[in-house]
Formats: sequence, structure tokens, C-alpha cells
Amino acid sequence: MKYFLIFFTFIIPLSSHGQAQSYTLNGLMHVKNGETFPYQLVFHLSGNSIEGYSLTKLTNGVRPKIAIEGQVDVPRQLITISEKKLINKLPDNFTMCLLDATLNYKEKAKHVLSGNFFGMDTDHNSCGEGSLEFDQCQAINDLFKLDVIKQQELQAIKAYKDTIVITEPTAEFEITHGVTRRLEWITDTCTLEVFDGELVDGDEVTINFNGRNLLTDYTLTKQKKQLKLVMRKGVNTITIVAGYEGTSPPNTADIILFDKYKKYKIKAFNNAGEKATITINRK
Repeated sequence: MKYFLIFFTFIIPLSSHGQAQSYTLNGLMHVKNGETFPYQLVFHLSGNSIEGYSLTKLTNGVRPKIAIEGQVDVPRQLITISEKKLINKLPDNFTMCLLDATLNYKEKAKHVLSGNFFGMDTDHNSCGEGSLEFDQCQAINDLFKLDVIKQQELQAIKAYKDTIVITEPTAEFEITHGVTRRLEWITDTCTLEVFDGELVDGDEVTINFNGRNLLTDYTLTKQKKQLKLVMRKGVNTITIVAGYEGTSPPNTADIILFDKYKKYKIKAFNNAGEKATITINRK
């Protein structure tokens, strides 16, 4: 007999100090064969990234503990979860079924967060499916209100000192599709400038930061478009997606990042539909 287990996590708005928040959540998992299991989720949230584990009490007394990763999408009101690996020791006859789930948030529903899951064993064969649910909770409602995130981001930006003191030489590099550049960061806020530093020919770009579009199909000009980003602790991701390539392909965007003490000049070039990625590790 195979046992199915799932766990999922909530993302909370980024705090002005960039610290991860910890939560414990109790709910139910309904397997398609008719079985229902209680489970407990213990996790921490940083930005829109989910990391943690689940503790599930199965009918035979086995309590698997499994690591999870996931993302929250506040504008679309959903959470995606992926089980990664078993953490604790279990009986030899125990069959692992790692699950992926998409959970939808509905503020007025009894089960405020619910959705379906699908399981794969370690050989990537299908091993089950079912549904997950959490009952109504005001705390969950608050987590999914976009204005809460905006308010906290604005507070962090307001506290950021606008004066940039460059104490290290400017670093310059290029990025393109399939190439990711990793930077080390100090402050909790980043200033990003994007513009067309060459021939202004109508290039369009979409800039995504930690899963949220900051600019969508933005047409580049000589004038620098400035954005201020709130950096969570750990890994942050900036993705530059090429749109229209202009009259002189490929699509080229000039980007400047300030870390108060450092300055990075970056040129992103791609064909339409391709993307370049920068990962920033805030210490």
C-alpha cells in the first residue's frame, strides 16, 4: 500500500527588515482513493519563496517528514508547492510519493486555501492524486492582500538612504539567454536603472523581480527608468525578458544596479521571448 503525503506553505509580505517569518499550519489531505490524513506544516517564508517541511501522521503510525520548496503569487491568488526529499528515517517498506500542488486562495470560502495535488515516485512514475484544504483564517486572508505587501515595501524604501556611496570599482558584464550572473549584496534595498545605451530602436523588455513583473513590455529610451527593489535575505532574482527587438536586433537593454557601496553595469541581449537572469544573494 502506498501512502500519500503533502505539505504546503504560505508566503507573507516581505518585512522591512528582510527577515523570514516562521509558521505552523494544520490541515487535511484527501487522497483520491478515499483516505484522509491530518498533516502539519512547519515553514519559513522569505520574500515570495517557501521553504520548510511537513509532518504527516499516517494510519499505520508512520510520521514522514519531507522538505518542500514553493512560490507564492499574490496577484493571481495562488501558491505552488513541490516536495523535494525525505528528511527522517522511515520503515524499509515505505513507498515515497513526492507531490506537486497548486493551491488557490478564496477569501470568502470555508476552505480559504485549497487545490489539487499530483504525486510522482522516485522513478518519476505517477503514484496518486487528491486534494488539499485549509479552513477559513483571518491570518491567511491578510497574507494574500496585495496592499499589505505594498505598504511594507514602501516603508522599507522610505527608510533607504538615497545617497549612494560607491567605494569599490564599477563592475561591468553581459548576460544573455542561458547565462545567469550571481552577485553578493549587503543592503536591503537595490536601485535598478534600465535604458537603451546604444541605438534607440524600440526595444521592449519585461523586468520581473522575485516573481512579480515590475515593468511589462516597457519600451527603452535614452532616459533611465529607475526602480527601487526591496531585497529579502538570501537569494533574489531579477529576470529581463526580451520583447520586441526593435529595428536593429537583437533586443538590448542596459541596466545599472547600485548596492550603495557597489555599482554594476550590465548589458542584457536576447532574441524576442528569451530571458537573462541575475541572482542576488543578500547576506
